[in-house]
Amino acid sequence: MAAVAAAAASLTAAACINVTGSTCAVEQSDYHNLTFGVAASDSLTSKTCIAFYKFSVGAQTNLRVTLTSPGIQTFLQVSDSTGVIRVNSVLSTALDTTTTVRMMLGAGGYQIFVVPYHEGQRAQYTLLAVTDTSAVGGCGAVWVTPGITTTQTISHADCTQGPGGSNSFTHVYGLLLRSGQSVVFSEHSTSLAPGMTLTGPDGTEPSTADSLGTTALLTTTVGSQGAYRLWVGSTSAGQVGSYTLQIQ
Repeated sequence: MAAVAAAAASLTAAACINVTGSTCAVEQSDYHNLTFGVAASDSLTSKTCIAFYKFSVGAQTNLRVTLTSPGIQTFLQVSDSTGVIRVNSVLSTALDTTTTVRMMLGAGGYQIFVVPYHEGQRAQYTLLAVTDTSAVGGCGAVWVTPGITTTQTISHADCTQGPGGSNSFTHVYGLLLRSGQSVVFSEHSTSLAPGMTLTGPDGTEPSTADSLGTTALLTTTVGSQGAYRLWVGSTSAGQVGSYTLQIQ
C-alpha cells in the first residue's frame, strides 16, 4: 500500500508503471481506444502488466467506470492530457476483484490505466465506462476535476461522517491536487444555507468556505500534493435541499 500512496502523491501518469514496484515494458499494443458503453476485455500478462485506454470528451462528462478482474486485485487511475493523475480508485474504494468509480470530468483528453495491485499478478480483466446520470449520494466520494458544474440534492439519507458531524448531511467529492495548485469552489443554493469544507490528504487542515448569503465561496492554494475531499452541505445542522457546485 505504501507504493500506491507514494505513486498517488507524485500525481504523474508515469508513476502508474511502477506503482507496485514492477518495471514491465509498455508497448504500443497496450494502448487502446475506449468507447463508452462497450466492455473492453483483455489480459494482463507477464509481458503486458499495465493497460491504457484513451478517450476524450468535448464537454463535461459524468462517468461510472467498472473494472472486473476475477481472482486478483486491480485498481484504475485516470490521467488528463498533460499526464496529471485525476482519479485513483485505491484512494476512494476498497481493493477488490471488482472496482467501481464515479467521476465528473471537464472537457479534454484522458487515459485510464488498468494496474494489478500486487506485483506479478496477471489475469483477464473487463473494463466498462458508461455515462452516469445518477444522483450523488451517501459517503462514497465522486471524483471531480476543475472545470465541472453539477446540481445535486442533499437528503436525510446522505453522509453524516463529514467535518460537520452526525447532525450535518453532506455530499463528498474527491480531487487529486498538486502542491501550489489554486482552486475555486462555489456552492449556490436558495433551499439551504450553503457551506463547504476541504480536507487534506491526511484528513486534517480543513479549509472552510466563506458564506455570502445564497453562495458559499472557497478559494485555496493547496500546500501538499495528494487526495483532497470536498464536503458540500449546509452551515445549518440538519438542513437539506438542492445546490449547484462549480469548481474552477
